[in-house]
Amino acid sequence: MDTDVPQDFDGFVRQRAGGLQALAYTYLHDGAEAEDAVQTALVKAWQSWSEMCASPRLEAWVTRIVRNECIDRWRRQRTRQRARLEVGRTIEMRAAETSEPARHPEQDLERARDLIAGMPEQYRTVLVLRFVEGRSYEAIAETLDRPLGTVKAQISRAVKRLRLELNGRGEEDASS
Repeated sequence: MDTDVPQDFDGFVRQRAGGLQALAYTYLHDGAEAEDAVQTALVKAWQSWSEMCASPRLEAWVTRIVRNECIDRWRRQRTRQRARLEVGRTIEMRAAETSEPARHPEQDLERARDLIAGMPEQYRTVLVLRFVEGRSYEAIAETLDRPLGTVKAQISRAVKRLRLELNGRGEEDASS
């Protein structure tokens, strides 16, 4: 076992926090986000500390938790960026089709949020889990205890409904 690794959690954090923060920053490129990722990872490590503190691979275990947390956050950020781009493309297409001047993106994002909030619970839930939290289809199915095909269909219908609403076609087209 590495004798440089303290067995108590506080000592470990004091000794290794700077390195873990630097690792998180290399993934996230944002100091505040990196700090949040390290704190979340350390909470997870603390929850299993009593079983792992005597392990010769303690440092690798905590580092892996930080790494996984950073990857999860990066994926959620990427998913949110894709959703924003999709909303932006829909808005641009609508503006081009109608020759209306484009509205402010903030107004359209607010409108999208309002539309999502007004959707039936089954659609709202899958949209938030997929595009806000960045969960996989499989993770959503497991979380909601629904078949994978049902989750995929609900996400597809919810996205179609949101696009129709954003394009100003309303409820009459959502059923088709």
